[in-house]
Amino acid sequence: MPVPVLVGVDVGTGSVRASVYTVDGKVLGTHAEETPLQQPLAKYYEQSSDLVWIAVCSSVRRAVSLSQAQVEGELEVKGLGFDATCSLVCLDKNLDPVSVSPRTDHRGEGKQKDPGCEKQQCSGDQSHTDECERAQYMYNIILWLDHRAEDQAARVTKARHECLQYVGGILSPEMQIPKIMWLKETLPNTYSRIQHFVDLPDYLTMRCTGTVRRTLCSLTCKFNYIEEIGGWSEEYLSMCGLHDHVADGYERLLQGVPMQSGEVAGKLVERAARDLGLTTDVVVCAGCIDAYAGVLGVVGAHLPSSTTLTTSTVSQRLSLILGTSSCHMALAKTPCHVPGVWGPYKNVPLGGLSLNEGGQSASGALLDDVIKKHAASRDLGATCEQQGISLHYALQQQAEELAQARGLPSVYHLCAGVHVLPFHHGNRSPLADSTLTGMICGLQLLDTPQTDLTISYVATIVALALETRHIVEALNEGGHDLKCIIACGGLTKNKLYMQCHANALQIPIHVASGNAMTTGCAVGAAVAAGFYPSLTDAMATMSHISHCIDPQWDTSDFFDRKYKVYQEMIQDQLKYKRLSAFE
Repeated sequence: MPVPVLVGVDVGTGSVRASVYTVDGKVLGTHAEETPLQQPLAKYYEQSSDLVWIAVCSSVRRAVSLSQAQVEGELEVKGLGFDATCSLVCLDKNLDPVSVSPRTDHRGEGKQKDPGCEKQQCSGDQSHTDECERAQYMYNIILWLDHRAEDQAARVTKARHECLQYVGGILSPEMQIPKIMWLKETLPNTYSRIQHFVDLPDYLTMRCTGTVRRTLCSLTCKFNYIEEIGGWSEEYLSMCGLHDHVADGYERLLQGVPMQSGEVAGKLVERAARDLGLTTDVVVCAGCIDAYAGVLGVVGAHLPSSTTLTTSTVSQRLSLILGTSSCHMALAKTPCHVPGVWGPYKNVPLGGLSLNEGGQSASGALLDDVIKKHAASRDLGATCEQQGISLHYALQQQAEELAQARGLPSVYHLCAGVHVLPFHHGNRSPLADSTLTGMICGLQLLDTPQTDLTISYVATIVALALETRHIVEALNEGGHDLKCIIACGGLTKNKLYMQCHANALQIPIHVASGNAMTTGCAVGAAVAAGFYPSLTDAMATMSHISHCIDPQWDTSDFFDRKYKVYQEMIQDQLKYKRLSAFE
């Protein structure tokens, strides 16, 4: 007897993960594939849509194969849903990739040797190494964390247009409009070839269905599309120097009516079905930005403190999406305009509610960077490889042992005199200033390199938790009433990190089970395939909680003091910027 299943695909910064779900939310199988990126210049990050698609297809095929072994009947994939990073995909009139590399502004067609490949012998139809094979593909995606458009974003912010009230009053270079401005101003030949500016989740849905459509999620959250005024402000786009989009009726930004989460985007076309190893009967739902899929995957989960899922209970829950970066997602029945925080985004991802998105541009990435750049990391890495454990796990163990040896009340007291400001990739919210930088105070020559790395690691974890506290305070001051936190993402596996967040926020944190992003995709696919009448019905059944982390209340005074230092460090940096503003 056939077993109906749903497939959720999460396209992250460096990998693709596909999971197969039963209709009630049980995971049968999961597989992940890495996706390469290139960094041609500082603050520039690029990917290839073709390479992303190859990883998607491999992940789906493998996940389905693994899942088949878990059931007696034959799997029958009924629905497919995608989430992806909010990265800008550039395509020509034939839906072929257009390179966004700053090293070129050519008019070539189709797949070409990427300009970042230094191996001159590698041509478009050869592959000598994995690196050269990747170089055959056009790097046509400006990744979400790319900050090449800082100048453009600053210019728009300075104009103080009323549309900016929907992004916290400050336009981030991580949004798509400043990136499109950058392309027009910096690579005019490239810009003239681009017929479709597409957010990555919409591109994947487009590739599956052959239909050129966009979602309300991507347009509202990243393209400054404002549903309250019926779409884009002609005045705003013209002010941005994008009057050509107004003149052509926005055809390079949107075709048709934007799709809502859970809406049917279409069925798999033959080529996509063949690539994915599925059939043309599979229903594809409208995609989501990854963090928003995470909201669908966690915010509706049953908690011991709540009996029924209502708009009131959902509005009191903060969805904390923790990974390379972190997103702090808050829903409300009444739109809240929070300074320095993106939104309110109406009807995204749930109809009838508005969402504000706070965030940290580097969280997991910052911890990795602290380890990678430290002199002690090489020896520690060799030891971890021998023992078969991760660097993060080893540092957590060392921190616990060091705190115990020093007789400290908690592991976090290791950094009582070491203070970090975690703005190494700017501050996304609530300061919304990408030019801010990281800081550290309290360095000494007394510790061994290994001890110094351990303390730096703990200090960075504490700093990131304090930044989250800053964001939550801003959300509540802006009109939200957040009483509960549900966390998901890769960083939830870091026990030190999660306990630190509970302590700093002084709020219990519920941790979602499984991968919330693929769960959110499966929720949308389940609705599109007709298994549930609404997203809230699907969420209530398919979302699950793994465990709860209670604060260590005896650390509250420590974290209150650290938070005061964090706030002082922000003011200190602003003062240093003023003092060093050389003309």
